[in-house]
Amino acid sequence: MTLFVRDEEDIIQYNIDFHLSHGVDFIIAKDHGSGNRTRDILKDFERKGVLYLLDGKEQNHQKVTWVNRMGMIAYEKFGADIIFHCDAAEFWYPHSGNLKNEIGKSEADVLDVDVINVLPKYRNGRERFPEDVKYAIVRPKIAADFGKEVRNDKYYFYKCPHKVIFKTNKNMLAVSNKRHSAAKLQNDVRRTLPRPLAMSILLSSAVVSSIGWDVFWAICSRIGPA
Repeated sequence: MTLFVRDEEDIIQYNIDFHLSHGVDFIIAKDHGSGNRTRDILKDFERKGVLYLLDGKEQNHQKVTWVNRMGMIAYEKFGADIIFHCDAAEFWYPHSGNLKNEIGKSEADVLDVDVINVLPKYRNGRERFPEDVKYAIVRPKIAADFGKEVRNDKYYFYKCPHKVIFKTNKNMLAVSNKRHSAAKLQNDVRRTLPRPLAMSILLSSAVVSSIGWDVFWAICSRIGPA
Protein backbone atom coordinates (compact mmCIF):
# COMPACT_ATOMS: atom_id res chain seq x y z
CA MET A 1 0.00 0.00 0.00
CA THR A 2 1.12 3.55 -0.63
CA LEU A 3 0.08 6.65 1.31
CA PHE A 4 0.28 10.29 0.25
CA VAL A 5 -0.59 12.54 3.20
CA ARG A 6 -0.41 16.02 4.66
CA ASP A 7 -1.57 17.22 8.10
CA GLU A 8 -3.50 14.04 8.92
CA GLU A 9 -2.52 13.47 12.56
CA ASP A 10 -6.15 12.94 13.61
CA ILE A 11 -6.68 9.90 11.39
CA ILE A 12 -3.41 8.53 10.01
CA GLN A 13 -2.74 6.05 12.84
CA TYR A 14 -6.28 4.63 12.52
CA ASN A 15 -5.69 4.26 8.79
CA ILE A 16 -2.39 2.40 9.09
CA ASP A 17 -3.54 0.16 11.95
CA PHE A 18 -6.69 -0.74 10.01
CA HIS A 19 -4.91 -1.72 6.81
CA LEU A 20 -2.13 -3.64 8.57
CA SER A 21 -4.83 -5.69 10.29
CA HIS A 22 -6.66 -6.34 6.99
CA GLY A 23 -3.95 -7.87 4.85
CA VAL A 24 -1.47 -5.07 4.08
CA ASP A 25 2.12 -6.25 4.62
CA PHE A 26 4.04 -3.02 4.08
CA ILE A 27 3.44 0.68 3.37
CA ILE A 28 5.33 3.24 1.28
CA ALA A 29 4.45 6.73 2.56
CA LYS A 30 5.10 10.30 1.46
CA ASP A 31 4.46 13.17 3.86
CA HIS A 32 3.84 16.25 1.75
CA GLY A 33 4.98 18.98 4.12
CA SER A 34 2.82 18.41 7.20
CA GLY A 35 2.90 21.06 9.89
CA ASN A 36 1.61 18.82 12.68
CA ARG A 37 2.52 15.37 14.08
CA THR A 38 1.70 13.43 10.91
CA ARG A 39 5.32 12.79 9.99
CA ASP A 40 6.18 11.78 13.58
CA ILE A 41 3.43 9.14 13.48
CA LEU A 42 4.76 7.83 10.17
CA LYS A 43 8.27 7.64 11.63
CA ASP A 44 6.92 5.56 14.52
CA PHE A 45 5.61 2.99 12.04
CA GLU A 46 8.89 3.12 10.13
CA ARG A 47 10.77 2.23 13.31
CA LYS A 48 8.44 -0.77 13.70
CA GLY A 49 9.57 -1.99 10.26
CA VAL A 50 6.18 -1.83 8.53
CA LEU A 51 6.60 1.46 6.64
CA TYR A 52 9.13 3.18 4.37
CA LEU A 53 8.96 6.99 4.56
CA LEU A 54 10.06 9.17 1.65
CA ASP A 55 12.01 12.06 3.16
CA GLY A 56 12.27 14.31 0.09
CA LYS A 57 11.31 17.90 0.86
CA GLU A 58 10.38 18.81 -2.70
CA GLN A 59 6.68 19.54 -3.16
CA ASN A 60 6.61 20.73 -6.75
CA HIS A 61 5.47 17.46 -8.32
CA GLN A 62 1.88 16.51 -9.06
CA LYS A 63 0.32 13.96 -6.75
CA VAL A 64 0.12 11.28 -9.45
CA THR A 65 3.90 11.62 -9.93
CA TRP A 66 4.53 10.83 -6.28
CA VAL A 67 1.99 8.03 -6.28
CA ASN A 68 3.61 6.32 -9.24
CA ARG A 69 7.08 6.82 -7.75
CA MET A 70 5.92 5.09 -4.57
CA GLY A 71 4.47 2.26 -6.64
CA MET A 72 7.82 1.74 -8.35
CA ILE A 73 9.62 1.72 -4.98
CA ALA A 74 7.15 -0.83 -3.63
CA TYR A 75 7.82 -3.10 -6.61
CA GLU A 76 11.55 -2.60 -7.19
CA LYS A 77 12.83 -2.16 -3.62
CA PHE A 78 10.36 -4.28 -1.64
CA GLY A 79 9.10 -6.80 -4.20
CA ALA A 80 5.40 -5.94 -3.96
CA ASP A 81 3.15 -8.26 -5.96
CA ILE A 82 -0.09 -6.38 -5.19
CA ILE A 83 -0.38 -2.57 -4.98
CA PHE A 84 -3.07 -0.01 -4.21
CA HIS A 85 -2.79 3.70 -3.52
CA CYS A 86 -4.49 5.14 -0.45
CA ASP A 87 -5.17 8.52 1.13
CA ALA A 88 -5.35 9.07 4.89
CA ALA A 89 -9.15 9.27 4.86
CA GLU A 90 -9.61 6.11 2.78
CA PHE A 91 -10.29 2.72 4.33
CA TRP A 92 -10.19 -0.23 1.93
CA TYR A 93 -12.60 -2.62 3.59
CA PRO A 94 -12.34 -6.25 2.38
CA HIS A 95 -15.44 -8.43 2.58
CA SER A 96 -13.26 -11.47 3.20
CA GLY A 97 -11.33 -9.75 5.99
CA ASN A 98 -8.08 -9.73 4.00
CA LEU A 99 -7.30 -7.42 1.09
CA LYS A 100 -4.93 -9.92 -0.52
CA ASN A 101 -7.78 -12.40 -0.72
CA GLU A 102 -9.96 -9.94 -2.62
CA ILE A 103 -7.68 -10.01 -5.65
CA GLY A 104 -5.39 -12.94 -4.82
CA LYS A 105 -8.19 -15.50 -5.01
CA SER A 106 -9.27 -14.10 -8.38
CA GLU A 107 -7.74 -14.68 -11.79
CA ALA A 108 -8.11 -10.96 -12.45
CA ASP A 109 -5.05 -8.73 -12.64
CA VAL A 110 -6.96 -5.57 -11.70
CA LEU A 111 -9.81 -5.26 -9.22
CA ASP A 112 -12.08 -2.26 -9.74
CA VAL A 113 -13.24 -0.95 -6.36
CA ASP A 114 -16.42 0.97 -5.64
CA VAL A 115 -16.21 3.99 -3.34
CA ILE A 116 -18.73 4.44 -0.53
CA ASN A 117 -18.54 7.83 1.19
CA VAL A 118 -19.31 8.04 4.90
CA LEU A 119 -20.19 10.93 7.20
CA PRO A 120 -19.84 11.66 10.91
CA LYS A 121 -22.68 12.86 13.11
CA TYR A 122 -22.79 16.66 13.18
CA ARG A 123 -21.12 18.05 16.31
CA ASN A 124 -20.54 21.67 15.29
CA GLY A 125 -16.93 21.16 14.25
CA ARG A 126 -16.06 18.82 17.14
CA GLU A 127 -16.50 15.58 15.15
CA ARG A 128 -14.13 12.76 16.10
CA PHE A 129 -13.05 9.68 14.20
CA PRO A 130 -14.06 6.91 14.41
CA GLU A 131 -16.69 7.23 17.14
CA ASP A 132 -18.80 9.86 15.32
CA VAL A 133 -19.03 8.06 11.96
CA LYS A 134 -22.75 7.33 11.59
CA TYR A 135 -23.87 7.62 7.95
CA ALA A 136 -23.06 6.12 4.55
CA ILE A 137 -24.01 7.56 1.16
CA VAL A 138 -25.87 4.52 -0.20
CA ARG A 139 -27.87 6.30 -2.89
CA PRO A 140 -25.32 8.72 -4.38
CA LYS A 141 -26.21 11.26 -7.01
CA ILE A 142 -25.17 10.25 -10.53
CA ALA A 143 -23.30 12.90 -12.53
CA ALA A 144 -23.61 13.03 -16.30
CA ASP A 145 -20.21 14.73 -16.37
CA PHE A 146 -18.41 14.05 -13.09
CA GLY A 147 -15.62 16.55 -13.67
CA LYS A 148 -17.97 19.46 -14.38
CA GLU A 149 -20.79 18.76 -11.96
CA VAL A 150 -18.79 17.89 -8.88
CA ARG A 151 -17.36 20.89 -7.08
CA ASN A 152 -15.68 20.99 -3.66
CA ASP A 153 -18.17 20.21 -0.90
CA LYS A 154 -20.63 18.46 -3.24
CA TYR A 155 -18.11 15.83 -4.29
CA TYR A 156 -18.95 13.31 -1.60
CA PHE A 157 -22.64 13.13 -2.42
CA TYR A 158 -21.97 11.86 -5.95
CA LYS A 159 -21.10 8.36 -7.10
CA CYS A 160 -17.32 8.48 -7.32
CA PRO A 161 -15.18 6.87 -10.04
CA HIS A 162 -13.81 3.44 -9.26
CA LYS A 163 -10.37 2.93 -7.80
CA VAL A 164 -8.08 -0.03 -8.39
CA ILE A 165 -5.99 -2.62 -6.58
CA PHE A 166 -3.71 -4.46 -8.99
CA LYS A 167 -1.14 -7.21 -9.36
CA THR A 168 2.33 -6.31 -10.62
CA ASN A 169 2.86 -9.48 -12.69
CA LYS A 170 1.95 -7.68 -15.95
CA ASN A 171 4.22 -4.70 -15.22
CA MET A 172 1.24 -2.47 -14.46
CA LEU A 173 3.04 -0.07 -12.17
CA ALA A 174 1.55 3.29 -13.18
CA VAL A 175 -1.88 4.73 -12.46
CA SER A 176 -3.68 7.72 -13.90
CA ASN A 177 -6.77 9.82 -13.25
CA LYS A 178 -6.19 10.29 -9.51
CA ARG A 179 -5.52 6.57 -8.95
CA HIS A 180 -8.89 5.53 -10.39
CA SER A 181 -7.49 3.43 -13.22
CA ALA A 182 -4.40 1.44 -14.08
CA ALA A 183 -2.53 3.11 -16.93
CA LYS A 184 -1.63 1.43 -20.22
CA LEU A 185 -3.44 -1.86 -19.70
CA GLN A 186 -2.18 -4.62 -21.96
CA ASN A 187 -4.50 -6.75 -24.08
CA ASP A 188 -3.99 -9.79 -21.83
CA VAL A 189 -4.72 -7.92 -18.59
CA ARG A 190 -7.87 -9.19 -16.91
CA ARG A 191 -9.98 -6.99 -14.67
CA THR A 192 -13.10 -7.57 -12.59
CA LEU A 193 -16.39 -5.76 -12.29
CA PRO A 194 -16.53 -3.23 -9.44
CA ARG A 195 -16.90 -4.69 -5.95
CA PRO A 196 -19.38 -2.74 -3.76
CA LEU A 197 -18.53 -1.54 -0.24
CA ALA A 198 -14.85 -2.27 -0.71
CA MET A 199 -13.71 1.17 0.35
CA SER A 200 -15.00 4.09 2.38
CA ILE A 201 -13.98 7.73 2.66
CA LEU A 202 -14.38 9.80 5.80
CA LEU A 203 -15.97 13.23 5.30
CA SER A 204 -16.52 16.34 7.37
CA SER A 205 -20.22 16.85 8.09
CA ALA A 206 -19.95 20.57 7.37
CA VAL A 207 -20.87 19.90 3.74
CA VAL A 208 -24.43 18.92 4.67
CA SER A 209 -25.44 22.57 4.86
CA SER A 210 -24.64 23.05 1.18
CA ILE A 211 -27.35 20.66 -0.03
CA GLY A 212 -29.88 20.71 2.80
CA TRP A 213 -30.94 18.02 5.23
CA ASP A 214 -33.83 16.81 3.04
CA VAL A 215 -31.41 15.82 0.27
CA PHE A 216 -28.98 14.42 2.81
CA TRP A 217 -31.51 11.99 4.29
CA ALA A 218 -32.61 10.94 0.81
CA ILE A 219 -29.17 9.70 -0.20
CA CYS A 220 -27.69 8.32 3.01
CA SER A 221 -28.32 5.56 5.52
CA ARG A 222 -27.43 5.37 9.21
CA ILE A 223 -24.58 2.92 9.91
CA GLY A 224 -24.19 3.41 13.64
CA PRO A 225 -26.23 4.17 16.75
CA ALA A 226 -27.46 7.73 17.22
